[in-house]
Amino acid sequence: MMTLDEIKKNLCYNDLRNPDVTVDEETAKEIAENNADCYCDNCFRGKTALAEELLKYYYMVNDK
Repeated sequence: MMTLDEIKKNLCYNDLRNPDVTVDEETAKEIAENNADCYCDNCFRGKTALAEELLKYYYMVNDK
């Protein structure tokens, strides 16, 4: 079973929930507000969408 941190590492590199985030908080907010297409490795390979779904189910099951 994947841990919560393993799931979060598959989020976009610009997502502040990703422990390996590559941007600061202000830049991440600008990117999110502009809904710009991201071409980081996780987004390009479809890992971000899957990680988002896994987090949704993780939080439903664990009531967090």
